[in-house]
Amino acid sequence: MSEAGAGGEPAGGPSLSIVLQSTTTSVMREAGVNSPLESDRCPGDQVVMGFRGSVDADEPPPIMRSIQAVCGLLTVSSRAPYYVIVREDATLTERGFPSDIPQEVVCPEHHVVTSFEGHSGSAIDGIELKCARLTVMGALPEVALVLGSPSGAGVLGSRVSGGSFDALSCEPGSVAVGQLTRSIAHPRYVETFGFLCSPIEVQIVN
Repeated sequence: MSEAGAGGEPAGGPSLSIVLQSTTTSVMREAGVNSPLESDRCPGDQVVMGFRGSVDADEPPPIMRSIQAVCGLLTVSSRAPYYVIVREDATLTERGFPSDIPQEVVCPEHHVVTSFEGHSGSAIDGIELKCARLTVMGALPEVALVLGSPSGAGVLGSRVSGGSFDALSCEPGSVAVGQLTRSIAHPRYVETFGFLCSPIEVQIVN
């Protein structure tokens, strides 16, 4: 699967394409397992670039009530030095129980989601997304896609309630391509949250 790079080298020359492998792995935090696991993947070769959701309107601190991934299309600049462009496109199904208080966390420009940490008790109280920059290193015909070190992009939900948990990450060389959730009807919270992850690379298109 691939999303063609934008333009090419000098006219008629090769271009670069970002490729996702079809295999996926998963990483998730399970505060509870009382409901079926729901799995949603970004379409085509899109990757996760952020999340939208909502928080509890009745109870401070604002515990996460719903969540949905924001997916992005990946293209590569047409000439060296190459860089990866991430453009918002699809959104996945909103899971959980939406409230009237929306929140959104989106990665910085040219970054994608690779890990998360947060707080949980009997539910997922809040998550902090970690994003990494995609960089194309080298020059044709020797190029490689490099994922930078992850950094915090923002918090959806509570920063303080429940117990904190350490960062959960896609495997090295992989990025988030979907969401994994469980939602419990009483008391209407998200009880499991995680990612589908897929290896990513750059290829030369002649």
